[in-house]
Amino acid sequence: MKILMVGWGAEPDISGGMDIHTSQISECLTKAGHNVRLFVPAFSETSSSRTDIEKIHVGEKPGTLAQVILFVEEYNRKVFSFAKQDYFDIIHTHDWIGAEAGYRIQQKLGKKWVHTVHSLEYMRSCNLGAGKSRIEMLEELAVRGADTLITVSKFMQKEIAEKYGLDANVIYNAASVSETGVKKNICRDKARILFAGRLAEQKGLKYLIYSAKDVLKSVPDAKFVIAGAGNLREPLEEFVKSLGISKHVQFTGFVNREQLVQEYQKAALFVSPSVYEPFGITMLDAAVLGAPIIAARKTGALELFGTGSVAVVAPENAKDISKAVVALLGDGSARDEMAKKALEDVQKIKTWAELSKETAVLYPL
Repeated sequence: MKILMVGWGAEPDISGGMDIHTSQISECLTKAGHNVRLFVPAFSETSSSRTDIEKIHVGEKPGTLAQVILFVEEYNRKVFSFAKQDYFDIIHTHDWIGAEAGYRIQQKLGKKWVHTVHSLEYMRSCNLGAGKSRIEMLEELAVRGADTLITVSKFMQKEIAEKYGLDANVIYNAASVSETGVKKNICRDKARILFAGRLAEQKGLKYLIYSAKDVLKSVPDAKFVIAGAGNLREPLEEFVKSLGISKHVQFTGFVNREQLVQEYQKAALFVSPSVYEPFGITMLDAAVLGAPIIAARKTGALELFGTGSVAVVAPENAKDISKAVVALLGDGSARDEMAKKALEDVQKIKTWAELSKETAVLYPL
């Protein structure tokens, strides 16, 4: 089967879980014998020996939201131009990024269209009351227009059903790291709290940072490490300063895979405070690398963990986060037991190779 897949980034140059997913699924489909072309914008700095990645030159990496939308429109036009010149069986798009290309290829070239929803725009923007944006229009075009609809958790399946009245097939993600080859001599810091991900409103970082004030009253040597890049870095740094806790909070910026693995290994706790987390690959990575997990309730990956494996807190609730952090920092045996259970859970989930097979089964013939 020949598959044209439209993505945004490819490992190791990624901006979120969607990029990990498209990289892993496309590579596994290729290894399984399918002919896959993963399209990404040329600003991706990916350097690998993979021959299935097609970089599309559009222009400079966009900065503002308006620039992103114009960039994506041109990107889709170029994907469609390529599609007219080459034979393939399936167009597989992800979120709103490839919606226009998917629609035009389906309508004008008669190809089957598969679409995976990794997140919804009201989740990314944390804005439930605004009028329909250009991104939401593209999102709806893909959700309603695709021949086959996939999403990454039952939580997302329910959200899609409530918003659009449609059913989506659930295919989970897998971890992006493994225990193989990681350094074993890294000491875990008993007061180090880690967040890893995009610095975006959806991730609920302001609640984690605000919780730090209460945590520091009980654990004066606590250190909060914020690993990742995003448009909220400067406002969050100002927020930290206004709380007077700058010496206890470290912003690392983007970290590569090796550095991120070490951060997980050094952390006493990994906290995912998202307002909405459609899946949360970072939680699987934390479990693989032994960091006990605190996560907000609206998180898809929680579906893969059993009772006692993760400390679950209310979303948008700094007090709930601080209570959980203080309790676990003060109880090493509880942290060890949680980490043990979480690792057992994550070892039972399907591999990317297995998930790619599930994806291929859903490709309409």
